[in-house]
Amino acid sequence: MAEHGKKSQVAFPNAKVNLGLQVRGQRADGFHDLDSLFLPVPWCDTLELVSPGSGKGCLLNLHGNPIKGNPSDNLICRAYSLLSERHAIPPVDFHLIKVLPSGAGLGGGSANGAFALTLLNAHFELGLSPVELEGIAAELGSDCPFFIRNVPARVTGRGEHSTPIHLNLSGWQIALIN
Repeated sequence: MAEHGKKSQVAFPNAKVNLGLQVRGQRADGFHDLDSLFLPVPWCDTLELVSPGSGKGCLLNLHGNPIKGNPSDNLICRAYSLLSERHAIPPVDFHLIKVLPSGAGLGGGSANGAFALTLLNAHFELGLSPVELEGIAAELGSDCPFFIRNVPARVTGRGEHSTPIHLNLSGWQIALIN
C-alpha cells in the first residue's frame, strides 16, 4: 500500500510461450526474422507503480529473483523514459517482485516493460491507444508489443508484429520447466 499522499497501481506481468517458433534469415539490423505463435501463460511477476516518486525520473526497486544489469537500464525504466519524452510525467517508483526466470525465453523482461507502459498510460490518463502503445513497446524490445494486448497471437518480424488469433486449447495442459 502506498504511503500517505501517494497513489499506486499494481499489475501482474505474465510469461508467454512460443508455439512452433521458426527462426528465419538474419535481417540487416542484426535481428532474425521469426514466425511464431505466442501464448500468454498465467505465471507472473508483480509490478507496482507509485507516484509521486521518491527521486528524479524512475526508481526501480527489485525483489525476488536477481536481474543482471543496472536497474536504470531495465525495460521498466526505459518504458518510463520513452513516455516521459513524449508526455509530462512526474517521477515514479516501481517495485518489481521478480518471479519469472530471466533469460528463459518466457518474455518476463518484455512483459515487465510493456506492463510498465500500460500502467503509466492508465495512471496518468495519457489516453494512448493499444496501437500507439504497441508502437512505443516496439522501441523497447522485440517481444514487448505482444504484451500490450496479451492475447494469443501470430508474431512475425523481429517480434514487433503481433496479430491476435483465436486459439482454442481447451483440454490441453502445459508444464513449464526451467
